[in-house]
Amino acid sequence: MLREKILKNAEMKVNTRDMEVLKEFFPSCFDKNGKFDINAFKERIFTENVEIKKENYSLNFLGKSYGRYLASLDSEAVLQPCEEQDENSENVYIAGDNLEALRYLKYSYCQKIKCIYIDPPYNTGADGFIYNDKFDFTAEELAEKIDIDEEEAERILNLRGRNTHSAWLTFMEPRLELARELLTLDGVIFISIDENEYANLKILCDGIFGEANYVSTFVWEKTQHFGRQKLNYYSNSDYIVCYAREKSAAKLKELLVESVTDELEDAPLYNASNNVNELAFPAGTVRFKIADGVYTETGSPDYELTNAVTVEGGVNKNEFSLKFRSRWSNATVREEIAQGTTFLVKTENFAVRAIYGAGRSATVAPKQILFTNQSNPRCTKSRTGERIDTSENATKALCELMGAEVFSYPKPVSLIKYLLTLLYDEKSGTHLKDYTVLDFFSGSGTTAHAVMELNAQDGGKRKFIAVQIPESLDDSLASAENLAERALLQNAIKLCDATGRERNLAEVGRERIARAANKIREENPLSCKGADLGCKTYYLRTPSKQTLDKLRDFEPDALFDVADVKSEFGAGTILASWKVLDGYGFAAATKPLDLCGYTAYTVSDSNIGTAVYLLDDMPQDAVKELVRKLEAFELNADRIVTYGYALSFTSDLALKENLSMLKNRPPIKRQIRY
Repeated sequence: MLREKILKNAEMKVNTRDMEVLKEFFPSCFDKNGKFDINAFKERIFTENVEIKKENYSLNFLGKSYGRYLASLDSEAVLQPCEEQDENSENVYIAGDNLEALRYLKYSYCQKIKCIYIDPPYNTGADGFIYNDKFDFTAEELAEKIDIDEEEAERILNLRGRNTHSAWLTFMEPRLELARELLTLDGVIFISIDENEYANLKILCDGIFGEANYVSTFVWEKTQHFGRQKLNYYSNSDYIVCYAREKSAAKLKELLVESVTDELEDAPLYNASNNVNELAFPAGTVRFKIADGVYTETGSPDYELTNAVTVEGGVNKNEFSLKFRSRWSNATVREEIAQGTTFLVKTENFAVRAIYGAGRSATVAPKQILFTNQSNPRCTKSRTGERIDTSENATKALCELMGAEVFSYPKPVSLIKYLLTLLYDEKSGTHLKDYTVLDFFSGSGTTAHAVMELNAQDGGKRKFIAVQIPESLDDSLASAENLAERALLQNAIKLCDATGRERNLAEVGRERIARAANKIREENPLSCKGADLGCKTYYLRTPSKQTLDKLRDFEPDALFDVADVKSEFGAGTILASWKVLDGYGFAAATKPLDLCGYTAYTVSDSNIGTAVYLLDDMPQDAVKELVRKLEAFELNADRIVTYGYALSFTSDLALKENLSMLKNRPPIKRQIRY
């Protein structure tokens, strides 16, 4: 058919004709925009030396090895606390690159995050996701580091600024690798995505979390308005992909439960989608609401009596069997009878139902499709009766909170709250209310808002860690290509100017969280008294490369040759950075320790002990006082952490000599960070 089309069109250009042929026979060699990929074409046609035994099912893309390499690197930034810090809050907001933030978090929060929700940028086309991660390697260096040829390394480096599938996957790979490390063994991750990258994301997550740990893909009905349509279909839903860190150990774990209910008084055993089973009901186990007598057949084609049953006094006198499409087996019938379950037949159809014993309860699993239409009888609701909202209503609510529309297509608070209320502890049979939620694509701050609002409603102690890159609003405005986007950015800039905040996306998110907290206090004056409605804020800052190198490699002869990180970012930055890198997390307090007028700092955790942080040059009397406190057990320190070149070499030697003379003390580890 294509050949006839080409022959009829004598004026068709040769190149166009060739492309038409290639599209028909090699469709996988063209991207979604119709651009031809010569490398994909080569892989398809140069198959002479393919070894079938080496093939396996996997997702391969340009940049995959580089993405994995990025996940293995340490952060080169420092954590600078905000000057206006809420020290009593356990919530954390980080303004910075989320890849750098995840590299920090792995030291303190490995296997400690119960739930992760992210709404990463969608790869929607020319005006959608643009991969702008920085590349700090030359092609030669990258080729050597990840064992590839320079040509491939150059192609990887050229991904920057692109919106290809490979660029998006390279962007997501290291972030998801690190996210998995943070999840508890019974933790889950929810990832919002649309159809453009859903298939790739699913296979990528299979490779990172394991296909066996796939929980489900929820479909959120995001709109009830169908004014704008795509060619051939309406786009009215988004996907939420869910994976567990470890879905099964000895048995399948029950991780997500929508609600726990008392069993119905009588629940039908019939299930039209099941196979036909023959169930035996012992004498005296079935109660009948039909006349006494002997029955040999039923009044329904769905149920078949295989032997006569005698009903006497409203109860079956003998054992009888029924054949029908049952959701139970004979083994289940026996198990239920042992737990006090009896059965009920209301009519001569013999549609048998179960009557459960007292005190029985059942868990209700979440449905895959999250309906939002209130007129739909299957509209999704949380166990508190709150329905999930649409994108339009989320936009309206956020606009009212912020005084103007500053974010496009924010996720509704009710959607995130619904997901958080699903987390279930099968050992205690209760829903979880005390855990940490991480969102490293915080955006408008919906996850933080949802955590605070949910805690105020049910008395929970959930905590959030939110990460958002401080993308410049002015730069975004300069590159905006449509009027709607420009209007949003202009509103955001006005908001920042009115509130005295820097003009970046992270500060708009911070403002949203602050306003949400105030609104929650106003609407829940009693229930939110004990709720944590604040947050600690940190900025990821990058010192000069030279400074970082010197801080990593202690060189006493070059103590004052480089810029001092402390003078640039402050003592609080050093303490905050060390604290997280040493495993103490954000919540642990650093306390000043007076050593004859010299101020050291201590930080403690019941699991990893106490560290002493020394930030400045230490006089001899301070060294001696530290040794005295350690020797007298006035200070139970497990390690001493010194600040690179800030501790003079002479004092450092004296410190080590004095510490080495201590008796009956655990070994003290001297650490140099960065």
